[in-house]
Amino acid sequence: MAVSTEVGRPGAAVDSLTSALIDANDRLLGLLALITDEAPGSLDNDVLITAIVDRAAPILKLDRVTVNGAADYEWGSDVDDAKGSWTSTHAIPEQGDVDITFKRRGSRFNTGDTKLLSAVAKLMSNAITTARMHRAAMDQAMMAKEHATAARITAAALPDPERIPQIDGLSCFANLVPARTTGGDLYAWREIDGKLWFALGDVSGKGLPAAVQMSTITSALDAGFRQHHTDGPEEVIAAVGRWVHHRLSESGMFVTLAVGSFDPHTRTLCIANSGHSPIVYRRNAKCRRIDATAPPVGVIEGIPTIETVIQVEQDDLLVLATDGFTEQDNLAGEMYGEDRFDDTIAHAVGSAPEVGTFLLNELAAHGIDCEQSDDRTLMVLHFS
Repeated sequence: MAVSTEVGRPGAAVDSLTSALIDANDRLLGLLALITDEAPGSLDNDVLITAIVDRAAPILKLDRVTVNGAADYEWGSDVDDAKGSWTSTHAIPEQGDVDITFKRRGSRFNTGDTKLLSAVAKLMSNAITTARMHRAAMDQAMMAKEHATAARITAAALPDPERIPQIDGLSCFANLVPARTTGGDLYAWREIDGKLWFALGDVSGKGLPAAVQMSTITSALDAGFRQHHTDGPEEVIAAVGRWVHHRLSESGMFVTLAVGSFDPHTRTLCIANSGHSPIVYRRNAKCRRIDATAPPVGVIEGIPTIETVIQVEQDDLLVLATDGFTEQDNLAGEMYGEDRFDDTIAHAVGSAPEVGTFLLNELAAHGIDCEQSDDRTLMVLHFS
């Protein structure tokens, strides 16, 4: 009787085992390639994942790979009749969890498959983390570059700190300290025919857009001083409004702006205020606020300001600041505040530089060990 030589042949089991070992070895070599192959040139999330999936798919005969959650990704075609489906969840730092799912039509995933899939999923989650860190680093670099550009624009637009106006019967002080993310604080002054013209303002927003608008407004102020020095401060603000209103409104921005003049011959101080605070006038240790008489420039076009006119006396003091000064927090979360600001001004003594330095030191003591959240600008005029 003929007997099949294949059935019960001792070598059959060895051949089967050898084939399985070769297959496993091939898959291990493929997995090794995933780890050791040269990384893709891009650190984009999808590029990194695709590089891994393109190598893993032939090894594991995959038809579909998806990532859902903190990151989303799809590879392959929809598989409604998949025999093999396996999902693992991975935590991505500062983003949350992602579910990584692998599917194939031909067969279920066995224990060996799932071990390889686990390694592939880990590589993919590492790639997602790498891409996130890369994006964060790029964003940080862009922010730093934007901040540096904004700081350069701000410095170029502001008056030379070494050129302080020299006016009879008046000492002047101005200081602008930008925050980490530069905003749109500004100040300006110019001496024309022995008369001082000055301005202080705050453009809404932060960063490069605010710095660009600030530069435009300081240029407009300088032109306004020169063209309207025989008129009042309200004409300077009106001119600035005509020149920059549409540019501000189209960008969804505005500027609070105070403009003033001082004539040492008549000892007359005139101030026009469009939406700015705080502005404090001190006489005999008593402070009064010079409130706005019109909205900020860029909000509603053509609304005139009403000038405040003061006949100054000896030792009177005018202090203008931006809200970055009064809104500075301390470690307890308490703002410096306008009442404290007024009280500090009431007790300040000396020339404008002395008063300005005193105010800055008081603010620094209040906000010690706290981050400066906004630009802060201070201008002091002391009448002797």
